[in-house]
Amino acid sequence: MKTLTTSHCILEPLVAAHATEMFSVLGDPAIYEFENSPPISEEWLTERYQLLESRSSGDGTEQWLNWVIRLSGGKLAGCVQAGEEEEARYRDAPDEIVMVKASSGASSAA
Repeated sequence: MKTLTTSHCILEPLVAAHATEMFSVLGDPAIYEFENSPPISEEWLTERYQLLESRSSGDGTEQWLNWVIRLSGGKLAGCVQAGEEEEARYRDAPDEIVMVKASSGASSAA
C-alpha cells in the first residue's frame, strides 16, 4: 500500500505503531453517536491493527485497505477503511465499503 498525500492531509497505511495515537483519537465520544463504541484498550487496538497490517483475511477472501489520516500539522485525525470481498470482484456491484472516523475537532480538515 502507498502513502497518499494531499495539501490538507496524508493517508498513511495503518500499522500497529499507530495504535497509541489513534487510541486517543478514537476515544472521542462524538464519533460514536450513531455507531459502535470506542476501543476497549490501547492493547486491544494494537492487536487489532497488527491483524489489519496483513491487508487480508486469514482465508484470503477479503482484502483490507486501511489508512490513518494525518493532518498537515502532523496530528492524526482518524482513519479510512475499505474492504473488498473476493466474490465482489466477479459481479457488477459495489465492491467496497468506506468509512471515516475522525475526532470532532479534525473532521472538517480531513
